[in-house]
Amino acid sequence: MSTTTQPGAPIVAGYPWSLNVHAVATPALFPSGGAFTAHVRDSVSAGAIRATLTTANGGIVRVDDDTVTLNITATESAAWKMASVVLDLVRTDVAPDQYLGFTLTIPVVRPVTRGL
Repeated sequence: MSTTTQPGAPIVAGYPWSLNVHAVATPALFPSGGAFTAHVRDSVSAGAIRATLTTANGGIVRVDDDTVTLNITATESAAWKMASVVLDLVRTDVAPDQYLGFTLTIPVVRPVTRGL
């Protein structure tokens, strides 16, 4: 398995965060009508789910066949500590569910100005 590091904004605890994920594949990873789910955890082995992102709850928004936007609300991240979180995506509108084959590790920072 290979790892690629890409620049991106950290999750600032207590503030909304979003990230566009662009992945070109054949067949397309994010087809029209696709449903997707991602669990956000402290680590791959952690039991507790910090947030559940889905196409149904607006946590995952399809942009086109190659791009989705991931959204984490301020409320979801408010109590997170400085560290990082991990997530991956699963396509859930097919049987069986399809693991999309990548994991994101995202830094989490605590802001100086909080609780507005």
